[in-house]
Amino acid sequence: MRIAVASRVAVAAAILSAVAGLGAASPAAATGGALAVPPGRQASIATETALLSWDGKRETLVFDLNLLADTDNAVLVVPTPSRASLEPVAETTFVDLNRLTLPEIVTERRWFGAGAPTGASDGPYQTTLEDLTGPLETFHFTGAQLADMRTWLAATGYALRPEANTALDEYGRDGWSFVAIRLTRPGSTTGTPSLTGRIDPIRLSFATERPVYPMRISGTAPQRLQLYVLSDHRMTRSDPDATTQTVDVEFAGRIADTSNPTLTGMADSGRNYLTKMSVAITDPSNRTTDFTFAAAPTDDEVRGRLTVLEPVEFLGMPAGPVILAPATAAAALVLFALFRTLRRQPK
Repeated sequence: MRIAVASRVAVAAAILSAVAGLGAASPAAATGGALAVPPGRQASIATETALLSWDGKRETLVFDLNLLADTDNAVLVVPTPSRASLEPVAETTFVDLNRLTLPEIVTERRWFGAGAPTGASDGPYQTTLEDLTGPLETFHFTGAQLADMRTWLAATGYALRPEANTALDEYGRDGWSFVAIRLTRPGSTTGTPSLTGRIDPIRLSFATERPVYPMRISGTAPQRLQLYVLSDHRMTRSDPDATTQTVDVEFAGRIADTSNPTLTGMADSGRNYLTKMSVAITDPSNRTTDFTFAAAPTDDEVRGRLTVLEPVEFLGMPAGPVILAPATAAAALVLFALFRTLRRQPK
């Protein structure tokens, strides 16, 4: 008798795909920033994942973006409650986060045949050197310097979409600051350079009275976003818009020590409870606030489960019927013999 490995191979392939694959983006990604592009060019954020932590005074926010663009340069404008500083970030941060939150694998043996593996794998990530952008240039503006930023963008050949300009006015009135990050793509050996693909993770740090993720600058199409939040407890959305959006907690639990320096630094002082949220915004017209966060009522853990169905086979056939068939036949013979014996007894 042998245990077939087809289902295990299928699950292994699914997990490898989750760690190394690159998925399509539909609907559009929600974004904590706005892209300014040269006139006549287009660029959009296809997928967005973010990681944030807050130590009570300062927030660290890390973006992982995949772009669709017909240009090799653009400017990403990110509003922050105070002046932001650009900090180093480990290239594999989101790959490591994905691995840390993969579903638990549970094995179930099937003696009478097996179906396909059940469960769902986590969101995909891909890291290739050719996908990465060049060194990042940053330019800082206060809310009072919003007009200066627009002048600078125009002078350097970039333009924001109208709805982004409207959102920037709101942030400016609220006293927020802005960091403009110039994105460029080094020369490619596969054709004309373009920003399409994954760009380097971007890590910002800024002072804030509470953890926040800027969303008022996001686009007008239905959107999706994946958020990782590191804190001392499980976190939940606390802004009013959370009730009009779909927020699914895909993982919640404390993470073990990791060799990733970015995660180690952001999880220090006990801030090692990781909450992974998937957010879907089907009606952006109802979006009125930025994302804010607060401690959840409990620290109950959440983790996905992936079931491996292992068929047990004998001579290439499901073992259950093979084993039961002789037993069933023997039982039938016993019953038949008993019946005949009872019939022969004198009445």
